[in-house]
Amino acid sequence: MAEHRLSVEERDGGVVVIRFDARRIYDIGSISVMGKQLLRLVRDSNPVRIVLNFEGVEAVVSAFIGEMIALHQDVKRKRGKLYLCCVHTAVLEILRLMQIDKLFTVYDSEEDAVTEAMLS
Repeated sequence: MAEHRLSVEERDGGVVVIRFDARRIYDIGSISVMGKQLLRLVRDSNPVRIVLNFEGVEAVVSAFIGEMIALHQDVKRKRGKLYLCCVHTAVLEILRLMQIDKLFTVYDSEEDAVTEAMLS
C-alpha cells in the first residue's frame, strides 16, 4: 500500500495551505485517510479558507476526486472557500471530464491563492 501524506501550514489571516507528497494519488486506503484529515481541518478551522497546493501531483484517481467534492461540500456548509493551486494539466483535465471543474477556483501559484483567500 502506498502511503500519501499531507503537509499542513497555517498562514497569516487564518489561511491553511495543504500540500501533497505524491506525484500520483491512487491508493484508496491513503485517500480515505487523507479525506478524513481534510474534513477534520475544515471542522477545526474558523473561518474556513483552505488552499490545496497540487504542485508535483501529476495524476489522481476518481476516489480522490470524490474526497475533494466532499471537502468542497463541507467547506461550503461552513461558509468557507476552497482554493486550488499549481494543478497539473492532467489533473485539470480529469476535473473537466468529470464536469466538476467549476466547483473550484484554480490559481497558478500558491501565493496568488493565499492572497485571494486572505482577501475573502
